[in-house]
Amino acid sequence: MAEESAVLNAVPAGRALKVVGGAGRAVRKSETRVEAAEPDKSLTGPGFWIIVAIVAFDELILDLLANLSVVFSIFVIFTSFLISAIIFGYLYFSGVSMDMSRLALLAGTMLIEMMPFLSIIPTALLSLFAIRWMVHNEQAKKLIEHRAKISSVPRAAPSRA
Repeated sequence: MAEESAVLNAVPAGRALKVVGGAGRAVRKSETRVEAAEPDKSLTGPGFWIIVAIVAFDELILDLLANLSVVFSIFVIFTSFLISAIIFGYLYFSGVSMDMSRLALLAGTMLIEMMPFLSIIPTALLSLFAIRWMVHNEQAKKLIEHRAKISSVPRAAPSRA
């Protein structure tokens, strides 16, 4: 037990814990160990910022130029569909789980972006950052719950000798 509490205190902040062995199966006490798991890195790094740059270019330059002329406003539909497909593909290959709130956000974004004069609003860019916030907020919530569960484990009472 003292080994486990030493391991728990040695884990740096921001890292998740993974318990190997223990309550799930019958193991000896010496076989139960706690390992530090790597934090999830979805929607971070250069890949995310490349997608942000592509979406920002579409939102802030292409949509604005297309909406200034009525003739080119038909291209807004095609570019918005393409950008929505790029965002969905990136989220899928990044391993982001698609629950109903994220799917509704992407569907609403796609519908707003397909309307020629409403596409000036940068909804795709805002929804990309909103989904990133949802994913990281969910990870933080799980980490807090896990640490609370670990800290609530009863410790052995000191012996009275």
